[in-house]
Amino acid sequence: MTPNSDSKGNTPPDSASPSPKAKRIASDPLYWFGILVPPALRAAQKEFTGAVVDIVPKLVEVIAEMDICERKIKEARSDGKREES
Repeated sequence: MTPNSDSKGNTPPDSASPSPKAKRIASDPLYWFGILVPPALRAAQKEFTGAVVDIVPKLVEVIAEMDICERKIKEARSDGKREES
C-alpha cells in the first residue's frame, strides 16, 4: 500500500491539481520565508524583476539584429566565393 492510498489500496486520481496558493508559493521564493520576509529582500526582488522586464526585450531585439547581420555576412562571403570561381 502506498502512502497516498486508502485502506482498500486505491490511489486518488491524478486530476487533483494544486491550489492557486500552492502554485504561488512554489513560484515565489519569498513565500519560503513565511510571514517574516525581510523588507530588503522584497525590495531586491522588485528591483530585479523590474530590471529583467526592462532589459530582456532589448536583448531579444539585439539578438535578432545580430542574426540578420550574420546572415548578410554569410551571403556576402558566399557571393565573394562564387565570383572568384
